[in-house]
Amino acid sequence: MSHRAPPPDTARSRKVFWIKLLSAMALSLLAVFALYRFVAYRAMNQRVQAVRDAGYPIDLAELDAWYEMPEGKNAADIYLRAFAASPTDPDTEGIPVVSTVFGYKLGQTLEPDMAERIEAYLADHAEAIALLEEAASIEGSRFPTDLTQGISAFLPSLGPLRRAARVLKLQSILDADRGDYDLAATRCLTTIALARSLEDEPILISSLVNISIQVMAYQQIEWLVATGKLEDETLRKLARAIEPIDLDRMALRAMVGERCMGHGIFSNSDMLADGFFSGGGGGLNKLGIAGYRTIGLLDIDHSSYLDTMQAHIDFVKHPTWPMPKDLDDGENIPRICIVSRMMIPALSSAYEAFSRCKAKRRVTLAGIAAERYRQKHGQLPTQLTDLVPDFIEQIPQDPFTAQPLQYRLEDTGAIIYSLGADAVDDNGAQLGDAGRDYAEHTDITFTFGGLQELLWPQPQEEEEDW
Repeated sequence: MSHRAPPPDTARSRKVFWIKLLSAMALSLLAVFALYRFVAYRAMNQRVQAVRDAGYPIDLAELDAWYEMPEGKNAADIYLRAFAASPTDPDTEGIPVVSTVFGYKLGQTLEPDMAERIEAYLADHAEAIALLEEAASIEGSRFPTDLTQGISAFLPSLGPLRRAARVLKLQSILDADRGDYDLAATRCLTTIALARSLEDEPILISSLVNISIQVMAYQQIEWLVATGKLEDETLRKLARAIEPIDLDRMALRAMVGERCMGHGIFSNSDMLADGFFSGGGGGLNKLGIAGYRTIGLLDIDHSSYLDTMQAHIDFVKHPTWPMPKDLDDGENIPRICIVSRMMIPALSSAYEAFSRCKAKRRVTLAGIAAERYRQKHGQLPTQLTDLVPDFIEQIPQDPFTAQPLQYRLEDTGAIIYSLGADAVDDNGAQLGDAGRDYAEHTDITFTFGGLQELLWPQPQEEEEDW
């Protein structure tokens, strides 16, 4: 039995039906894809606009404008002159602080040969030191950094700033060795101003350099205060210089800058493909980035990055310790967001550095107040509450525990301390087994008297003057 072919009109109708059905499905898929792309793009742009609505910069041009130029004098201009006035290749052999000198401890009397070397070294830096002191009297500072360059921005001032801090510390050591302790303390004031010249620069590495310079100043202040030879007015000046420092504000500006840097990378396909991810295993190339952007995953990834950085910014506004684990490990970022997962920096160590500096700043302020109490009453306070309100408004909190700082009074001295990142009371131990601070089983300290002598031995005749 033979089969008849369907009538021509029926075959044509079926063909038209399938064409229409497939076309409708394609158009539907295209409409769904277009809607999905619109939603992803709109969600990303809503996050960008929310940043601007909150009053923060989001792109690199806005970040550069946010790092404002002072209306009057710019301290950075004087600092740059100081850097230029410093010798380019100084002889540092046998000189502590600016080079490695074994056997020297801060506070000990300088050997004649070492003192001569230091004097010669500082004589070569006399003009630079004078300019550093001039700059310290100017409040506003902006270094000539072009933040529109994003992660490629050149930061030539950071190295010279650290070297200048070492020179100032060395000058303070020499002043104290000559018996002029109050002049030695003024070098610390200049060092604090040096650190604060970076406090508005919204870059994380700049904030970390700021912190390192601050801590250098606090360590020198600790020794000078513990000598018991600073005038009350000098102690007041030190406290007034330290009190306005706002490390939470610095951390916030650094995170805002990090977000702008990341946003700039997401907006630059060439940087994503060739600069930021080239050379790594499975790195994205230009074609991959183009495809990633076309299918809308880059917008989703970008939104995830902005959400994560917003969480960091919310955290630094009200920081706690330890840092929340979901912020630290990045596991809150969806695995499909491969750019965000590669680009979010590991910030727990940076947050710890901010908190350590907070702790050192707070124990230093409490230590200055305790020394002022000692000078007035002839003895150290029996407890930190004795300092309130005449010498300090309130007992500073330990940033690692949110509890008041620890204080221990002994026959030979006293110690004020934070428990440090491990939040374990190590009885005020400053140095670990390897002789390093901020190590395991150590606290963050400010010490007086006999406890201070364990770290920085003093000649017998100086001990009797305490």
